[in-house]
Amino acid sequence: MHAVSGRRGQHGLSAVLRLDIRHDDIRSVDLREDGTAGPLRSGEITGSNGGWFNGLGPMVSYDTRDNNFDARTGSFCEGAVVMYGSWLGSNFESVLTHLDLRGYATLVDDVSMAGRFMVQNIGGTPTFQQWPFIGGQNNLRGVIEAQQRDRISVLLNAEVRFPIVWIVRGAAFVDAGRVADTPSNLNIDGVYVGWGGGLRFLLDPAERISLRFDVGVVRGTPQYYLGFNEAF
Repeated sequence: MHAVSGRRGQHGLSAVLRLDIRHDDIRSVDLREDGTAGPLRSGEITGSNGGWFNGLGPMVSYDTRDNNFDARTGSFCEGAVVMYGSWLGSNFESVLTHLDLRGYATLVDDVSMAGRFMVQNIGGTPTFQQWPFIGGQNNLRGVIEAQQRDRISVLLNAEVRFPIVWIVRGAAFVDAGRVADTPSNLNIDGVYVGWGGGLRFLLDPAERISLRFDVGVVRGTPQYYLGFNEAF
């Protein structure tokens, strides 16, 4: 990231050209349990035969977080528009727009609140791998990663982070998200709402680098996650 203002890149206003280069080679697709071929095996889905999807476009961020791994004050805002096309060797034509807004505030002592709103949209003729999705350890905990995906995704996160004892911290969160093929179908029906909590074991207290264990529940089914640092 190139610093436009602030002390250095990612502190204040920054900008960069984002370059995506990806190639997929799908060797085989299994039949369904009933013996029929699904849309991926039959080639009905764009990208079912693999190929290149390469894109380039501007990305801008505004970052005032006090820490990149475990922010407790400040904000982070990022927007990008990435264009994929044959001019860059891509087999598919599409445009991705991305907006990620986050805010952090200290409530009392080491107790903090974090929130995020993220929306993504892809137009044109993208492959199914490019479709925005919800789910996973840094997204909507409780939903299997990329199981729910479509042309548009909207995500909301709210999390309270607090100390427990020694190097152990905890978190309680609520996540919500929705995917849809058009903006008009982004209604309340079909929204996935997850809730849960977890533990953080500080590996480097000074830098706030931690090992994270979360349990997220959506519609009664728990999912377990092990990773590093906070989800956002």
